Parts: sequence; C-alpha cells; structure tokens
Amino acid sequence: MKETINSEALKCFRREKSWSQEKLANAAGLSLRTIQRVENTGIASLETKLALSSTLNVSIEQLSSSAFTSSFFNPRKYQARYGYFGAGLGLLFAYSGIVSGVLSSNVSYGDAGVWLGAVSAFIGLSFGFIGVLAKRAKSNT
Repeated sequence: MKETINSEALKCFRREKSWSQEKLANAAGLSLRTIQRVENTGIASLETKLALSSTLNVSIEQLSSSAFTSSFFNPRKYQARYGYFGAGLGLLFAYSGIVSGVLSSNVSYGDAGVWLGAVSAFIGLSFGFIGVLAKRAKSNT
C-alpha cells in the first residue's frame, strides 16, 4: 500500500541534520534511489515511511502533514550570512579601535598601518573560509 509524504518536510528534516540523501538512506536502511524517489514524488510504502520517521526522530504525522510549508525558517540556510555579518562587524570594531588609538596618540601611524593590514588580511581569510564552507555545505544537500 502506498503512503504519501510531504517531500518538502522530508527534505527540511534531512537538512536540519545536515545529512545528504545518501546519509539518510544508510541511516534508515533504505536505498539512495528510494530516498530520491520519495523526495521527488512524495510517495512511499508504509515501511519506508516508518523507517524515515524513526530515523529522523519525527512523527509520521509530521512527515505527512500538508500544513508544513517550505517557508519554514531554517537557520542553517543563513549561516554564511551570519558569518559574513560577524566578520564584517569585527572588522568595523577593529578599525574603530585602531583609529581611536591613532587619534588619542596612543598608536603611531606606522603601527596603525601594520595593525590595519593584519586585521584586513585576517578578515579576508575569514570571508574566504566562510565562502568555502558555505559552498561545501550547499553541495552536500
């Protein structure tokens, strides 16, 4: 007997765990093709539905609910933005601290230049690292 699953809910529950389709298939004891088919069509056997429910630690109703929408807030979707924002904020505060040191004559212009260069290089590396991690996370879903 065929059962229906809300494929958007299934994808969201899988992504909340940062699991690929292959990882979910292995954890649930199902084939990768089965996971792909269920996510594409929303149709599964009762056994598949029970395996997915158990593996994802959600109720069968949560997997079947048509009330679930894809606009469900998923903070993982915004992690790269949070990273960029945090790095940018750190850059702003570092620059303001260095400039206030120069203005109060506690830091020489030469030292300020060295510190500004070091902070800029660190922030550049941080942005690059965040970008690589975001791209890697996106390719795993």
